[in-house]
Amino acid sequence: MGVPSFFRWLEKKYPKIIDACQGSNKTDHTDLDSPNLNGFEIDNFYLDMNGLIHPCFHPQDRPAPDTIDDMLIMLKRYLDYIIDIVRPRKLVYMAVDGVAPRAKMNQQRARRFKAARDAQSKEEYDEQKNITLIQQGHSPIAIKPTLDSNCITPGTVFMERVTETLKEYVKERISTSAYWKKLVVIISDASVPGEGEHKIMEYIRKQKDQPNYNPNIHHCIYGLDADLIMLTLATHERKFSIIREQVFFEHVPCYICGQQGHAPDRCSHKGEIGAMDPIRKPFLFLHCHILREYLSKTIRIEGFDFERIIDDFIFFCFFVGNDFLPHSPSLEIREGSIDMLMEVYMKFLPENGYLTDSGTLNATHAKNFMSLVGQREQRILQSKSEKESRFRINRKGKMIREFDDKISAVLGSGEDQAIKDLKLKHLKLDKENFLKGIEKEESEDINYSMNGYQAKYYASKLKIEYPSEAMTQLVNEYFIGLSWVLKYYYQGCQCWDWYFPYLYAPFIADVATYLDNTLEPKFELGIPFKPVEQLMSVLPPRSKECVPMLFRDIMNSTTSPIKEFYPEKFAIDMNGKTQEYLAVILLSFIDQNKLLEVLKPLEKQLQGQEFKRNMRWGESLIFFSKENPKFAEAINSFTGSVKSMWDIIKDTISEIRGEDEKVDLSRYGETAYELKNDVNGVSGVLLPSEEMCLCQNGENVFVCAYSNPIYDPNHLFISKYLDGETIQIPEKVLDDINKRNRHYQVDEYIPKRREPYYRGARESSYRDRGYQNTTNRHNYYQQPQQQIPPQQIPLPPQQQIPPQQNVPEPSLETFGSVQENVMDFAENPYNQWTAPRQIGHYTPPQYQNAKMNDHKQQQMIYDTRPVDQKSSGAASGYYKY
Repeated sequence: MGVPSFFRWLEKKYPKIIDACQGSNKTDHTDLDSPNLNGFEIDNFYLDMNGLIHPCFHPQDRPAPDTIDDMLIMLKRYLDYIIDIVRPRKLVYMAVDGVAPRAKMNQQRARRFKAARDAQSKEEYDEQKNITLIQQGHSPIAIKPTLDSNCITPGTVFMERVTETLKEYVKERISTSAYWKKLVVIISDASVPGEGEHKIMEYIRKQKDQPNYNPNIHHCIYGLDADLIMLTLATHERKFSIIREQVFFEHVPCYICGQQGHAPDRCSHKGEIGAMDPIRKPFLFLHCHILREYLSKTIRIEGFDFERIIDDFIFFCFFVGNDFLPHSPSLEIREGSIDMLMEVYMKFLPENGYLTDSGTLNATHAKNFMSLVGQREQRILQSKSEKESRFRINRKGKMIREFDDKISAVLGSGEDQAIKDLKLKHLKLDKENFLKGIEKEESEDINYSMNGYQAKYYASKLKIEYPSEAMTQLVNEYFIGLSWVLKYYYQGCQCWDWYFPYLYAPFIADVATYLDNTLEPKFELGIPFKPVEQLMSVLPPRSKECVPMLFRDIMNSTTSPIKEFYPEKFAIDMNGKTQEYLAVILLSFIDQNKLLEVLKPLEKQLQGQEFKRNMRWGESLIFFSKENPKFAEAINSFTGSVKSMWDIIKDTISEIRGEDEKVDLSRYGETAYELKNDVNGVSGVLLPSEEMCLCQNGENVFVCAYSNPIYDPNHLFISKYLDGETIQIPEKVLDDINKRNRHYQVDEYIPKRREPYYRGARESSYRDRGYQNTTNRHNYYQQPQQQIPPQQIPLPPQQQIPPQQNVPEPSLETFGSVQENVMDFAENPYNQWTAPRQIGHYTPPQYQNAKMNDHKQQQMIYDTRPVDQKSSGAASGYYKY
């Protein structure tokens, strides 16, 4: 799911869920006992560490660090900076991405290959620039070597250093800070399989099902992935916030220069900040418990369980994209798809029932829902095709003008003729390549407004004949993928090996049409890849330094049996997008059996640290002060059993781990100590480890291995919202939420509206319609209500519809298409008016030639639904919040 587009949608629709973070601006971040400057306290803080590592590698507001050592210093500074803002009172959980499921590896592979290609392109550009400088008689610019960010993958030397840095950081903070001595810290490093955010969700899920769990915990998670919003909603916790770097929007000033209109990484003052200067980046909170309140006013239906509705909302948002499945070709967040899906769901639920149940997908209901969504696809696709065509024409004209201007500038310059000829040669070549690219796009373009677009889409994108048996296979895999992702969100990974074996998704309507009615998705858990197996699955040849020496020749040797997995060049399909980061990377999928057949013999030759880094099952560590009173009994009991038993069992434990097996809890015997929520504030099991520290030699920090609470493999985690203390929501937020107070009945799922809405200046448009002041405007809406025939739409005085201009047949689709035109007239003191329920479009004569700033024709939109302002809230438009 795209971060900018989803955050932009949330910000516009539910603005009060986002708050700017307040920090202390101190350089010493160890004394944090004072109250949280943000006005609320947080108990548990979870960090998706990969989201923190990446900004240290390639920061937006400063040059990248020169060395790995500098990068790790910045990592510790970022930790201090963000923990100063959050100030958790009980727990810090640091989760680093371990080996991911195959479904995620495909995305990782595409990203890493593209990152390598971009780095190579930059190097070639810098080299060409130096050649030009030398030809012009100038000194070349020194090309600074860059760090390969692809090393941020489990199993590399770099990730091992990250783990050591985190352990040293935590020990130092607990040893020296009175604030940190009160905290429990858990580190799940890259040796523990699983994505960071899903390790965190597993921890919360398993804590919540324990006896004496405290439902009033205020959770906070740091991470850059937009999927975190859905994951936090899926926990059904009472208080959950997300903290992340501020998202760039056009109206948000750059924090470097204070000006609007550009992101920090494009700021002209960016060079004024040194690589190792103090951090000043702004962060924001996104409060998911407030988002729940908004959703309760938006999609709650009387008589239906709101928690189940939340789960269904999460499910149908999968259609617009996630990390494991390509998004539907017809649905885009920027084009209002989530609003449309919510609208369809409000109609669907009363007549059909829920789509999901605690992570289990109801296949029949899901198919029926997709059938309803599919009915809207053709109109959506036609609009999309028209927009893409206009964009391509405008871009072509703009780029041709830019090339011509540059050519004219070169011709008119006073440079040496040889330099001119060189520049002209490159410009003409660039122009020629651009025009060829446009011509290719046009030839491959799918015109969704013409019949047969489905056949062309499947033939060009997926090499599938439409219709055919291959369609059933495609939609079945997509449906299985929806089920896999849903279970992953609610029950944890159900199969390490499953992945969606296509680069593109089917149309939603085709899923409903071709889905096998007897399909019942079932999964076998299997085991995760070893770290080096993942490295060889996702890394390009350019990043071969990240893998052990034994494996490097496999990537670039012409005789390698798996050479096809490591192409030097690959194609990119823009797929109708304007930004390259949204493009589809056309890489083949890894043949798992073929890959492992080649790697297994080499893995047996690994020794020392390389062997250790390649172990399949790592262990999480727990840290707390030996002075922490909550753990006094745990320390004494655990230390006693370890002293008497560890020497007896440690060789057996090491042997099991060395043989690539997961150590069963029963192997630890009496050394396994169970933590309890009501005593320790956390549930789970303490286990002995080679890295444990029992504070027997003057140390201050107790360290041992940690395991989540143990459940039966068939245990089902039920989606539930626990009773607890009243959640305090600021008054200004409550006011905004209450404006959206809608009461949906079983037979009435569309919110009511009131008066005509106009695009354009409000007061001027009122004057044009004969309203000389707000009093007259108010009096007009105080007129007695009238019953109007269906084909007559009320207009202000002297503005009747000309006979020759017909009003389009009103429909739900018409309503859905005007979302961008709805304006918020909440401040207007209208009471109510009544007319038949239909929507129409009409452009009054004086507006027919009017031009807006965006050069679109002025449009008047009429919604003739009855509304009682007091009972409905009458606060804002249906789509515009």
